[in-house]
Amino acid sequence: MGNVADSEYGIPRRCPCGGRIRDEVRVKEEYDTLPGKRFFTCINYEADGFHYRQPWVIGVQEEIESLRRRVEKAEQVIKLVPNLNKHIDTVE
Repeated sequence: MGNVADSEYGIPRRCPCGGRIRDEVRVKEEYDTLPGKRFFTCINYEADGFHYRQPWVIGVQEEIESLRRRVEKAEQVIKLVPNLNKHIDTVE
């Protein structure tokens, strides 16, 4: 179950049931100009707790946070390269 819980982070790729995730827009009938709420939803979705249905905003926000952390780590590695070059030069 831990793997399933962790897989809910960010933009889902597949549902634990194996179903494909689709980008769904829920519109209210009384509005004709508002785009509605967006969700990442399993194609097999039922309100039984076994399938994904995640608000689009949350998934995208988590994905952006993850990408930010990856960029910060890459920047740290890039900053270490000159020091590594100095160590290589002293070893040679």
